[in-house]
Amino acid sequence: MRSTNSVLYEVTADFNKKAPQFPCVISESFNFTREPADPTVVVEGVNSTQVHLVWNFTATAGFGIVIERAKSDGTEDIQIATLGVGSAVFVISNEVAAEYEAIPPGTLVIKEVTRNDEYVYSLSVFNSGFQRRLFGTVAVDVFCEYIKRLVFFYTWAL
Repeated sequence: MRSTNSVLYEVTADFNKKAPQFPCVISESFNFTREPADPTVVVEGVNSTQVHLVWNFTATAGFGIVIERAKSDGTEDIQIATLGVGSAVFVISNEVAAEYEAIPPGTLVIKEVTRNDEYVYSLSVFNSGFQRRLFGTVAVDVFCEYIKRLVFFYTWAL
């Protein structure tokens, strides 16, 4: 899912009420240039350590980020990490600090994925006025290695 959001503002300036008023245009643009595969498939014991979910984007203005996770039914909604406007470092929630690492501008690292980690992860990008400008989600599907072997043998038998 590629998302684009551009906003154009017009500001009128009045210097000492003697100068003529003129429009000043401020533009901000936010665009995803890369998003994680959706779903991201993880096989327990094969590619389940240091799983990177990478969102790359362009931003022509200051931004902040919030990364969250929830079960597909909307339960267990937890804010994982935040990056304040102008900040260079994510703040990870104490509740999940042992499970995740976040790398600016938009990478979430799941340190060790287990079958209990089937979540929908979301990344929100906010402008300096705290208005959400980009929103991306990705589901992480986790399979055990036994299922991987079954799929392999099934496809091989075809």
